[in-house]
Amino acid sequence: MPTLAKGHFGSQEISFEKVLDTTHGPLVEHQALASKFQYHYTEIKLETLIAWLLTFMVAVAPPTRKHWYSYAKETPEEALVRYQSIAEDIVSVLYNPDNLPLFVGSEGRARSAAVVLGVMFFEGGFRRDVDLGLGPMSRGDGGQSYCLMQIRVGKGRTTTWNKALNRFGRWNDSETDLVQGFTGPEMVQDRKKCIEAGYRMIRSSFAACRSLPVADWLRVYASGTCEDGDGAHASRARMNVALNWFNGHRPTFTDSQILSKTTPKIASN
Repeated sequence: MPTLAKGHFGSQEISFEKVLDTTHGPLVEHQALASKFQYHYTEIKLETLIAWLLTFMVAVAPPTRKHWYSYAKETPEEALVRYQSIAEDIVSVLYNPDNLPLFVGSEGRARSAAVVLGVMFFEGGFRRDVDLGLGPMSRGDGGQSYCLMQIRVGKGRTTTWNKALNRFGRWNDSETDLVQGFTGPEMVQDRKKCIEAGYRMIRSSFAACRSLPVADWLRVYASGTCEDGDGAHASRARMNVALNWFNGHRPTFTDSQILSKTTPKIASN
């Protein structure tokens, strides 16, 4: 089984033991887990990125947390392995050069990843049943929404995407520029498709609500409209958690450093 490596926040080196100690579970149990898990990456910057993503998940959804739904239950060891897989899938999608970052700057992709984490936290809480599509509580909106990003697709597919223009497809777009969307089961079976579809929706929401304060840019994602309403509260909750955490845990790596070390495997269409 893999074990957890050390990461770096600012000038401070943080071991996974210390990360786990910030959660609400028993410290002895955390320390035992930390001795079992370590990620092996040949490149320190990629290792640090994975540790950076894991820190958010462990802090907001401790592996030792209690679950009342049978399908959500897993051992702390199983949760950590699954969290690793989630982090790796986020890197695969968001650090693919074909997927533009949501923000400009040398840390634009890392900031974008923070937004994805914030959305996942509020939409599915990183729960096992939501992630794997198990049981009746794994899908919200009356069973219409799927995967960790709770994408409401029902029995259909997500909207066709224009890969050349990085936006949703339109009726007069060239067919060669369009890629088919995903079904709910496809997004559950392949988490990268879930992240890809959610990232497209986030980008579309950002573009539609760009005239509003940044905390409101997820209104369309949350409610389908930029107008004031339930979507405003949901957007601010997700964006504030994401950006406040990012600003409090600034990465010590740049996007270019990660891109030079990774060969992302994106979701297939």
